[in-house]
Amino acid sequence: MVNIRLGHGSDYNGFQNGGSRGVWTKAQCPPNIKKEDCQECVRKTIPVLKKTCPKQKEGAGWSVAPKMYCMVHYADNQTRINLAGWVEFSTATPVALGTAAELEKGLNNLANKLKDIATGSNSRGSYGSGSIGYGPGSRTLLYGSMQCHEDIRRDECMACLSEATKLLYDCCGKLRKPSGRKLSVKCCFWYAHDNILPTTISVTPPHI
Repeated sequence: MVNIRLGHGSDYNGFQNGGSRGVWTKAQCPPNIKKEDCQECVRKTIPVLKKTCPKQKEGAGWSVAPKMYCMVHYADNQTRINLAGWVEFSTATPVALGTAAELEKGLNNLANKLKDIATGSNSRGSYGSGSIGYGPGSRTLLYGSMQCHEDIRRDECMACLSEATKLLYDCCGKLRKPSGRKLSVKCCFWYAHDNILPTTISVTPPHI
């Protein structure tokens, strides 16, 4: 698992075939980040995953940083994605601007926009990112990114991202938290009021 090879270009979906041992491992980062940042994230995730899943036939681990995340997934079957459940990260201080209803509307509008990008034919790494204005005059910017595991079907990706949107609002949006992340082995959704996107990704300015 230590020698997961990341792909070339801007899409960092690494893999390793365990050969006769029947172990397959994969790593995934959002596109458009520095490759060395993805490598470092994966290196830090592997020891934690090996420690917490010493005997399981399948396991996954997430690591998060201020502007990125990564996942390492292993299984005894090349197509196995049987893990259930979600991992949650959030900030606790409520947002000073806007109501929970306004944030919910903004979060849903952002999610719909990003789902179309992540599941579209031109998506790199089943990934979508961007921003949207919400609240009075659409002055408050909300940033977000979505990504699906590269091996799942488009309908599975859409269903997973829809579930992530609902769970993210239940855990974080209705409490007016500035940011929140829902992560699973199939997909993830991350929103924030600070710009969490790589500098190579353009964002929509607020309407004034």
